[in-house]
Amino acid sequence: MNTPEQDPELLRLEAALRAIDPGRKAAAALSERRRERVLWSWRHPILAWCLRHHALVASLLAAAALVALILWMRAVDRRNQERGRIPDPVSAPVSIGAAPIPAETP
Repeated sequence: MNTPEQDPELLRLEAALRAIDPGRKAAAALSERRRERVLWSWRHPILAWCLRHHALVASLLAAAALVALILWMRAVDRRNQERGRIPDPVSAPVSIGAAPIPAETP
């Protein structure tokens, strides 16, 4: 792997940035830390976008995980009902003094 000073892509990027605004009063070269960050962003654009928008990415991933969990739970419930493992829902007595619901005999 080339060092940041030898990387032709980074050198072209710096030249393009200088060509956009040639009259600006900035340093001729990027600091070492900034150069490494630009190089990393250049080579990993999707990860750089995810880090820049981490709240959005985290929210979308959490929502996707929740939807996947709900779909999985519904599929398991449907499969168990088809196999007869889960009885139909039974209503609870309305008041405490109500007579108990008789059990069904198969």
